[in-house]
Amino acid sequence: MPAKRHKKYLSVMIIPHHKTGGMTLTFSYRTLRLLLLLALFFIGLTVFLIFTYGQVYLKAAKYEIITRRNAKLEIEFEKLSKVKSDLAQMRQIEEKVKNMLQAEKTPPFLDLSQINVSVKDTEKIKPPSHITEMITDWSEEEKRQRSIPKIMPTNGWISREFSSEHKGIDIAATSGTPIFTPADGQVTFAGWDSLYGHYLIIDHGYGFTTHFGHCSALLVKVGAPVRRGEIIAFVGSSGKSTGPHLHYQVYLNDLPVDPRQYIIDK
Repeated sequence: MPAKRHKKYLSVMIIPHHKTGGMTLTFSYRTLRLLLLLALFFIGLTVFLIFTYGQVYLKAAKYEIITRRNAKLEIEFEKLSKVKSDLAQMRQIEEKVKNMLQAEKTPPFLDLSQINVSVKDTEKIKPPSHITEMITDWSEEEKRQRSIPKIMPTNGWISREFSSEHKGIDIAATSGTPIFTPADGQVTFAGWDSLYGHYLIIDHGYGFTTHFGHCSALLVKVGAPVRRGEIIAFVGSSGKSTGPHLHYQVYLNDLPVDPRQYIIDK
């Protein structure tokens, strides 16, 4: 008779620390293989779910970014459309004004009685309030920009920089070199200073003032309005100076600042 085939088993003994009792778990090799396959299956399923979730999360994040960008583009497009609409209205107003005043057909001696312009017509050509505000804002910004000291006040080279001990910059140049006002403003001081010699101060508004020392001669007086690029004095060595140069200072809200941070063409 053929010998009986014995099944192979694996026993696992669990013994507690107090060493009383305990239990033994017996598994056949077939069962162990089945449990191993199930474990591998669940591990693979978990990895697959994590990977899938990661892909979905990345797509959702990209979608959110695209949505925000689209929202910003829509806002910018609305602003652009509004500007285009305002420009179109301004062109219409310009055409109406030209037609009403007959700019191209006006006779040498204009008879006002021949022009029939009613109050309602003048109200029609009045610019919308938001356009008027826009033009006012542009004018104010242009005025502010012309009040910032953006240009070098004279032709020369900087021989000493701004520091905590030196509240301005020294621009070395030959005597008689013209000094220009770096921004629009009004002269508030033009006279003699024991330290800086022939000395000039200009108030530009918006908190800016500029100071010019060691000049050889001053060309403007107190109260005179000046425009950017206008010649206001000449380089010299007056006062306590070791050689011809311009001592140039910029104050913002009564505090000294480095002039170089505002000069565009250094």
